[in-house]
Amino acid sequence: MRKMRAIFLLSLLLVARSIDDDQPATILSEDWNYVDEMTRVALRFKGREGVVLHVGDSITLAPEYGAWALRGAGKTLEDRAILSWMRAGGRDETDGWFLAAGVASMRRPSQTACGGIRTDEMLRGGKLNLPSLAEMVDRYRPQIVILMLGTNDIYARRHLDNYRVDIKMCADTILKRGAVCVLSTIPPYPARLRDSKAFNECLRSIARDLKLPLIDFEREILARRPNDWNGTLLGADDVHPSASSAGVSPESEPSARNLRESGYLLRGWLSVRKIAEVKKRVLDRRHAQGPRQKNRLVGVVETYQGETTGSHGGGSQTGAKADGETNIDGKSSQNALGQEQPISRIDDPDRILRENAVDDRFDRRQSEASSAVDPMIGFSR
Repeated sequence: MRKMRAIFLLSLLLVARSIDDDQPATILSEDWNYVDEMTRVALRFKGREGVVLHVGDSITLAPEYGAWALRGAGKTLEDRAILSWMRAGGRDETDGWFLAAGVASMRRPSQTACGGIRTDEMLRGGKLNLPSLAEMVDRYRPQIVILMLGTNDIYARRHLDNYRVDIKMCADTILKRGAVCVLSTIPPYPARLRDSKAFNECLRSIARDLKLPLIDFEREILARRPNDWNGTLLGADDVHPSASSAGVSPESEPSARNLRESGYLLRGWLSVRKIAEVKKRVLDRRHAQGPRQKNRLVGVVETYQGETTGSHGGGSQTGAKADGETNIDGKSSQNALGQEQPISRIDDPDRILRENAVDDRFDRRQSEASSAVDPMIGFSR
C-alpha cells in the first residue's frame, strides 16, 4: 500500500513538473524601483533612438548570444516589435547584436565585446584594439546599454573593492550620456563559486544603490537549475553558457522547458525581454500622455536650441518644429499656421515623475500579481 501511494505521489509530482515546464517563461524582477531614476536619465538623452549596445566579454561576443534575437523561434508580437525597434538584423552601426558579435568571415572583430576582458580594461580600452567604453558610447550614442563584466576579473584574482569601483565607473560613463544602463550578473564560476557569488552580490548592491535595471543571470540560472546547472545551462566546468543541450539550441522557442537546457537561449531571451520592459516602463511613458508631453522623453521629437532631432537615427532638421512644441530655451515658436506663440521651458522632471507615480505603482502591482503564480519568481523576492 505504501509503495503504491509513493508511486502515486511521484506521478503527481511529475505531472506538476510537466505543467510548470509548459507554462509561459518569466523573468525575475528587482526588489527596487528603477523607473524614476532612469526616467531622469532618459530626459537627458540626445542619441539614436532604438540603439542598444551589448557590452562585455566572450559571453557577449559569442554569436550564440544573439541567435534567438536574430533567428529564433517562438517570438511573440511584442518580441518582434521590440526587436524591430532596436534594429535587430540591420547589420549596421545601429544594430547592437551585430556590433557585439565578431564576424570571422568578414574579418570583422566585435565593436563592443572582447574575449578575456576585465572591467578595468573595458574602461581603458585598447585590448585587441577594442575602444574604451566611453568611446563606444560616444560613437554609437545608444539609448540602452546591457553591461555584463566580471568573470575575467575573478580569473585575474582582482580585489572585489577594485571591481566595485570600476563597475560604478562603467555605469556612470553610460548614465551621464543619457543612456539607460542595464547591469547583468555573471554566471556561476564553477571553480570559484565563492568569488562569483560575492561579485554578483556586489553587482546587485550597485544596481540597487544606483536604481538600475538588473538582469540577474546568476539567479535565473539557479532558479531553473538549483543543483545541476553545471553541464546543462553552463558548459561542464565552464564559465560560458551552454549552446545546445537535450535537443535545444540558442534559436529554439523560449518555453520554460527549453530555457532550462540552453544557457545562451536563456541569456539572449532575458536581454530581449528586459529591453522591452525598460522601453515600456521608462522610454515610452510620455507617449501615452498625449502631445503635450512631446519632448519630455526619448523617442519623441526633441527640440534643443532651435534644432529638432527626429526619432529615428538621431538626424537633425533645423527649424522643423512640431506644432505647439516646446523649446528648452523658452523662446517663441510658430504653429502650423505660421503664427508666433510663446512656449515655456521644459517641465520639471520631478513633476513628470509625480504624474507617473500612480501609473508605475499600477504596473508593478500587475507584474507582481502575474508573477505570483510562477514558482520561479519567488526566488528573487
